[in-house]
Amino acid sequence: MQLHEKLRQLRKDSGYSQVALSKLLELNSRTVRRYESADIEPSKAQLQVLADFYNVPLGYLLSTDNTVLDYAKSIADSLTETDRMKLLEYLQKK
Repeated sequence: MQLHEKLRQLRKDSGYSQVALSKLLELNSRTVRRYESADIEPSKAQLQVLADFYNVPLGYLLSTDNTVLDYAKSIADSLTETDRMKLLEYLQKK
């Protein structure tokens, strides 16, 4: 899934219209529309704002993974067994 598709899906899943989202993030509604149609890409700073707003890792927005779960799995798959065990221990404490 491409960035513009993720942004559109995240907005829809959150229940916001483009206009409502633009007001919340203090953006022009045209800018949101252009992000979602791939006419323009958000700046790095704006990508971080969007990631924070949607509570997703910035890396997910930049990846080609279709879901946050796919993104997490790809990260977990890249870990060594030792690091994977440390991560599991950390998550169990939370």
